[in-house]
Formats: sequence, C-alpha cells, structure tokens
Amino acid sequence: MQRLILVYQDIELALDPQQPGYTGSASLKLRVKEKVDRFAFHAKGLTLQEVGLRRGNTSIALQHQAAERTGIVWVTTERTLVPGDYFLSIHFSGELSTRGNSLFKMDSNGRSYVFSHFEPDDARRAFPCWDEPSFKIPYRMTLKIPVDQTAVTNTPVERQSVAGGTKTLRFAQTKPLPSYLLAVAVGPFEKVPISGLRVPGNIFTVQGKSGLTAEAGKAAPLLLAALERYFDQPYPYEKLDFIAIPGFWVAAMENPGAVTFDERYLLLDSAKATSAERRAVFSVMAHELAHMWVGNLVTMKWWDDLWLNESFASWMGTKITAETFPELSLDLNDVNDAQTAMNVDARPSTRAVRQPVKATDNISINADALVYKKGKAVLAMFEQCLGAATFRAGVNDYLKSNRWGNTTADDLWASLSKASGKDIGTSMATFLDQSGIPLVSVELLGGEAGCSGDACHYVIGFSQQRLMRRGEMAPTSASLWQIPITFRYSNGKEVRTETVLLNQPTQKLRLQLPGEPAWILPDAGQLGYYRWRVPSSMLLALTREAATSLDTRERIGLLGNLAALLDIGSVRGDDYLRILSNLADDPEPQVTLAVINALKDVQETFVTSDLEPQFALYVRRTLAPALARHGLRKSARESQTVSTLRPELIRWLGNQGQDQEILDYAEGLARAYLSDPAQVDPALVGVVLSLSCIRGDRALFDEYRKRFEAAKVPAERQRYLLALGSFKNPALVEESLKYVLEGPLAPLEIFTIPRTIGNSPQLLQWAMDNYATITARIPPQGAAFMPYFAAGCSPQLLATANAFFAQPSHNPPGTDKQLATVAAQVKECAERQSREGPGVAQYLKGLASTSR
Repeated sequence: MQRLILVYQDIELALDPQQPGYTGSASLKLRVKEKVDRFAFHAKGLTLQEVGLRRGNTSIALQHQAAERTGIVWVTTERTLVPGDYFLSIHFSGELSTRGNSLFKMDSNGRSYVFSHFEPDDARRAFPCWDEPSFKIPYRMTLKIPVDQTAVTNTPVERQSVAGGTKTLRFAQTKPLPSYLLAVAVGPFEKVPISGLRVPGNIFTVQGKSGLTAEAGKAAPLLLAALERYFDQPYPYEKLDFIAIPGFWVAAMENPGAVTFDERYLLLDSAKATSAERRAVFSVMAHELAHMWVGNLVTMKWWDDLWLNESFASWMGTKITAETFPELSLDLNDVNDAQTAMNVDARPSTRAVRQPVKATDNISINADALVYKKGKAVLAMFEQCLGAATFRAGVNDYLKSNRWGNTTADDLWASLSKASGKDIGTSMATFLDQSGIPLVSVELLGGEAGCSGDACHYVIGFSQQRLMRRGEMAPTSASLWQIPITFRYSNGKEVRTETVLLNQPTQKLRLQLPGEPAWILPDAGQLGYYRWRVPSSMLLALTREAATSLDTRERIGLLGNLAALLDIGSVRGDDYLRILSNLADDPEPQVTLAVINALKDVQETFVTSDLEPQFALYVRRTLAPALARHGLRKSARESQTVSTLRPELIRWLGNQGQDQEILDYAEGLARAYLSDPAQVDPALVGVVLSLSCIRGDRALFDEYRKRFEAAKVPAERQRYLLALGSFKNPALVEESLKYVLEGPLAPLEIFTIPRTIGNSPQLLQWAMDNYATITARIPPQGAAFMPYFAAGCSPQLLATANAFFAQPSHNPPGTDKQLATVAAQVKECAERQSREGPGVAQYLKGLASTSR
C-alpha cells in the first residue's frame, strides 16, 4: 500500500502572453495512509517562493530541497505525518518556454499566445505536481489573464470575474487525469463552434485562421460518432475543443477536452485542399479522438506500456478514418506502416516494444516506429486471428473494466483472453515483449506416402527464425514467436485460404487441395507481422501473377517483403530492380506509390554520383508508363488515390528522372500558380514549386521566401518551405541553410529544409557547426535526435558523427540511443551496397547501353 496518495490538485496561473514570465500557486490534497516524514513532488526550472503544509488549521514545519536535473523536490517534515488528510500549498514563478514545450510562448502576425505541451514529463516545468502517469487525479485550473484574451483548458469555464485589466477564469474540475494530459491556451483566439457533437465543441485558431476550420468541423462529429459506436459508450468528457498551433513541435496531442494540433493537421483551405492533405488531417484527428478512450479514459501505469496508448490509437484511428472516409483508401496505409516497423525491427540493435523504462531524462526517445507502428500491426494481426467481433468485445471489456484507471499489458491480455476463450496474451507477448521480427520459411515436402498424382494432398513445412540481414549475427538466445499465419495457395485450378498457429521452430501441414501447389502466399491479406520466404520458383510466380492473383494490400506487402529478401541475400539487387520496374505500372495507384518508396531506398543505397544518369534512365523507363496511364492532368472522375499518385510520379520523373520535358512542365505550372493560383490543380502545387527550384535562380529563391513568410494557409507555408530546400545551386543551398538559422521558422519547421536537402558531408558539418543554435530553438528532448544528420550509407560520415556526439556538450540524454540506431542503419546500408552494388551498377549501365 502507498504511504501517501494524491487526491486532487488545484492550479492557479497568472498568464499574460506578452510577458516572458508568470506566477502561480498549487494546492494539493494529500492522504497519508501510513506514517511518513518525507515525500517528493516534481518541479523543474521553477522558483519556489513558498512551500507550506497544513492539517486542518495547523501548519506543519518543513524543509524542501530540489534536484534540478531530475526535477524532484524532496520535502522533509519536522514531525512525522500520521494518517489523515493534508494540504500542500506552493507559490512559484516560472519563465515561458520559447521552444515549443511545457508552457510556451509563441507570436503569430504580431500577436502573442501561450500554449502547453506537457507530454511526457514537462508539466513539472510549468507548475509543481506529481508528474507521472500513474498519478491520475482530478485537477481544477484557475487562470488570470488580460481582460481582452481568451483561455482554453480541459474543462468548461465554471465561473469568471473581472477586476481592472485582469479576467479570472475558474474552470470545472477535470475527470481523473495524469499531469501530461492537462492543457492551457491563452491568447486573442478566433473561435468557430463545431455542430453535430453530443457535447459542446469549438475550434480555436490564432487571428486570421478561423476561415480554415470547415473541413475539420465537418469531420469531427463523424469520426467521434464512429468511435462511440465501436467502443459502445459515449465520449467521456464534458466538451471537445480543438486548438490550432502554428508550427507545433508534434503533430497533435490528445489532451481531453482541449486537443492541440499543429495547424497543418487541423486547418485546410476547403477550395484548394488536396486528398493527401485531407487524409493527413482526418487520420490525425481520428488518432487523437481514439485516445479519449485508449490513453485518457484508461491510461498506462508507466511509460514501458506507452504502446497501450499509441499503438491502439494508431490502429483505431486508421480503422475509423477508413470507415468514415472510404474514398481516401487509408486502410492501405496500414501496410506501409507495418513495412516501416518491420524495417526498424530487423536490426540487431532494435528493442522490444515493451521494455523497462528506467531513465526518465528523455522519455520521448521511446515514442518511435515500434510503439506506433509495430504495435498497430500486431493488433491488426490478432484482430484477424480472433475475428473482429471477438477482438472488439475484448477491447471494450478492457475499457469498461479499467475506466478512469491505469493499466499494464496484462490487463489487456486478460480482457482479450476472456472474450476469446484463448490465452491470447501469451501469443501477443511474443511480439511485444521481445525484439526482432520472425522470418517464416515455406518448404515443399511432397506428397504423403502411398499417394500419387493429382489426388495426392501435398505436405508443406513452415519454419520460423529471427530475421537477420546478411552478415549480421543472431542474438545468442533463440527467439520463438506464436505466429497466427493466414496463407493462400493454388494448385493451378483452385485457390484456398487456411490459418495455422506457428508456435514451434518447425511444423508440417497437409494442404487441403490435391496436387503440388503452384504458389503459396504466406501472408494472405497482408495482416501478418512477419517476413516470409518461399522457393524461388514460387516467388517468381507470385511476382509474375501479382496483378491477377494478389489483392492491392498483398501487392504492396509483396514489395516490402522483396526488400527484406534483398537485405538477407535471398534476392539479388539487379533482379530487385527488374521486379520493381515490372510492378510499377500497376492499375492500383497505391502499388505504384509503394514502388516509388522502394526506389527511395535504391537511390540512397546504390546510386552514386557516377550512376545518376543511368538511374535517371531507369526511373524514366519505370515510372513513365504509370504517368502515361493516369495523365498529367486530373480527369473529372478519377479516384483520390490517382490524384495522390500523380504529383509523386511528376516529382520523381523531374528530379531523379532528370526528365527535361517534365521540368519544363513544372516550371510553367509554377509560373502560372504565382500569377493565378486557380490555374493549377492544388494536388500539383507543392511538387511543381519544388521542381521549379532545380534550375531556379536567386530571384526565384527570394520570391519563394517572401511568399513563405506571407502565407496564411498552413499547407501553403509548408509548400514554400519545402521549395526553399529544393534549390540545387550551391550558393542557394547555403542560403537556405542560413535561413534555417535566421529566418522566422517555428520549432517544428527547423528540420524541414535540411531533410529536403538530404544527408551529405556538408549538411552534417553544418549541423555540427550550428549545434548550439539549432538545439536552442527546439524542445530540449529534440536535441537527442541530432545524430540523424549522419544517416545514410557512409561509414565515414558516421565516424565523424561519433566523434562529435561523444563530447559531453553534444550528448544530452537519449543521444547515445539515437546514434546507435543511426549506426545500425548506416552499417546495413553499407553492407547492402558492398554486396549488391556491383550487380546494380552493371544492370543500370546495361540499360544505358541498350538505349543508344
């Protein structure tokens, strides 16, 4: 039993967005269960002017001592506290951050605003509190703000008063929340009501942006209603406000009743928004709304179960968006997300999704692709295994059994096992509690003894082992998964789908169709979280018949699996390029997009400067047929997936393909857009602006910079920022990097231009030379990600980065982990390049010779 528990907390803040600092007080009700004379709370970077403790009307003398590195303040009382209720009061002052974390100040169009972002542990930088997820209590916020300002928190205003130039707003007490879910926003906001919700709701924007809320306002009620149906319970909070923040460091944050978004993921110009922009906004909205149940209503006990929040919200958000807006084909993004996670998980340095989180000095580094995307893929796989209805019953039992509480994975296992009548937790734990990804191999064992001909039922063997890239050593302990495999096969006449639980290193299975199988697809429906390998003749049959024998998800998955087979040496580099070329002109645009994603890795790994002309020819031969199929211009009845593919085809043909006609076309459209935006398909604006920079001069750079700074629509601002990073003239590249340091960029925008330029020795040197300037403008936890400037395929670049980030002044908490991740990526890229590069080069040069 805990000796002392926190019952509730009242917080009062005096906030003026035009001032750099603020004052406040905190009052906390404590309940002592057993005698205690020492306890701790969190406060970091705050000045504690007064700390008092009383029981009833009796004050209790105390001393307090702060540990600034951890933000823990220890309180020692003069006499032992006996069981009962006590009140801790703290008066303090603090400085508003300018780096997008904790309570932070931001200016927009000459007006000042205050916003908050407390996840994972930055509430302690804003006010004294118990800043851990298991301290889930009610809070009451009181804000004192300038009379002409508006304030938003998690709950509705309960009472307000005005005295002089100050407005005091007392907000209703919250439901039980961890501190990281509290929200504060103060400023001269514009407010747009959301109609169609079962609770009051509004969208708040900075001045001049309220006209961009219509799309989000229409989508919110639809998404929320779909979630309420799935969870079979109403939205659990009193209101639902959305707050748009310019240049927010994260895409969005699920604070109940006051969800915060980067403007790009909430505000759209209805007349010009592209399908890709709508897909991004609606899917992020759905993810955050799903959190109202998974993460907020039910919260993980500690950060080692962060996946319970993020994997669930990612899985649920995609499911609900795909159901609500089927025209966006968002369900196919599941396949791409799983591929991303499996690529990370294939590295020897990968970690388990669930593992002890002991270091609390940069918890953010654990919010990676594994937490978001591996967990999401595992949930989808076991939903298929159990059946959607059974899985839903288990999820809803989990939510109802743990309402307003904290949980671990064991609580979810219990509910899923209860619903299914199976020990599902043991199977799921093999994917979440150990690192790595299984490779499932299929072996043809022949007909059963005593049978012959077409009447013979064939026997195949399944085996599993940890997937290891070529040249890598497997961990000393053998990994074993419980893998629900759904596979499809054909004997040339019939096709059948079967399911087997592979829970041994090897298992045999008797197929139900007679005769030798012509092909076997080991992951039917592409919902399995595993890689697979079949005999080479079958792999050729699958790639040859992909368009007719495999559905869209399976064709996308096939491409990802081929990349994994390339990594382990089961597919040669030149053959891989041939297959990509053959699959590029697929009738489904999402498959062609998957080919383009594969080509990004090909370019990074194999295309040295001397091979660029040959690779350009390959890109033109591979992608031009798809562009010819879909056309340069949007047709009246085309699907949104075609509209999403077209700009990527144009981008690749113009940039990597060096197609001069495409570049001429892009430059013409860019000029037309600058003179009259209505002339250009909104889906093409971003790509033609970027392509126009390839041959662009200083005058164009200055024009785009001016338009970036004047842009009112978030998507428009982003397009011009990406364009500024797309110039090829060395002097303009240098100018764009100078602009990163000196221009009016928000913290979120700092890395946009460098990412667009791409990794190079010059870029790493720039990042090292300006390390202090860059890290001073981003949230403190963001500094740990600076080693990603050394990502790519160069061991020499990695060695330079290792020396730089080994220095204590360049090594904030989490840096070593990110550097190890980059090192693993560079090592695998270099190995692949060494092994397959000569064959790829020969293939590309052969293409060039045949074109003469």
